[in-house]
This record gives sequence, structure tokens and C-alpha cells, in this order.
Amino acid sequence: MWTDSGVQLTGHAQNKAQNRAITGKYINLHMQYADQDCHIGNGMISETLSPVAISTLETKGIDRSTLEKLKKVAIVYGKDGSVITVLHIYKGKGRRYARGSYKRAWNHTK
Repeated sequence: MWTDSGVQLTGHAQNKAQNRAITGKYINLHMQYADQDCHIGNGMISETLSPVAISTLETKGIDRSTLEKLKKVAIVYGKDGSVITVLHIYKGKGRRYARGSYKRAWNHTK
């Protein structure tokens, strides 16, 4: 499966997104506005949204329930840029995918 932004989701990522109720709409918004990277080994990178990115989405009129879901999601990318998995970060679970993340310096005015 390919996202609107042209990134390929692996079979595992598709299954996990479906199991975790993370639709293509959430994945595309997350991919467009994620601004924190965390290197997790083997050339893989986890991306999350910072509070600044969430407030940017809020000013663009994205509804509150979508924002609440997006701020708890991490997407893991492989070396080739494909999406390896998508997961929720909550109650200490998935903390590895956000710990030590650094904010990318880019403008949210896309």
C-alpha cells in the first residue's frame, strides 16, 4: 500500500495500522507534520509530532479528536524510507520510539 505522499507501507505496517485504528488520513497528516526524529537502530527512524506541530494543525482547523490521536502516534521508517510500523505511545509503552528525539528545524507552513 502507498500513502498519498508516495511512501510505501509494509504489510506489517498495514496490519498494525488497521489493528490500532490508525487510518490513512492520520498517517498522511502525521507524515506531513511530524517534526521530531528518534534514531532507534539499524538505520530506522521513529517520527512523532511536537506540541508546536499539534498547535499548527489546530490553527489549520483539524478537529480535536484527530489531534489527540496524532500526538500519541509514532511512525517507524526503515532505511529505504518505507513505513515499517505505526504505534501508539501511552503509559510508558513505546517510549523508546520518542526518547531522545530531536526537533527538526523546518517551517510548518506547508
